[in-house]
Amino acid sequence: MKEKLMRSYHGLEGYLPYTLRKSGLVGNPEQCREKAKEFVEAGVQYFMIVFSDVPQMRLLAEKVLPRFS
Repeated sequence: MKEKLMRSYHGLEGYLPYTLRKSGLVGNPEQCREKAKEFVEAGVQYFMIVFSDVPQMRLLAEKVLPRFS
């Protein structure tokens, strides 16, 4: 999935990987749950999430978000 996301941001290769590693939810569902948990524990109350396609959105909704309800 990360590779597909990176292709959708062609031309930003030098900037985007660092941003994704530090402040993005990138990876498999378990990795995304862990990163989101870190943000929540740090006090984050709102997320702005950008998807490159509908299957990514569905995966987040089905595999990541239910752990936070």
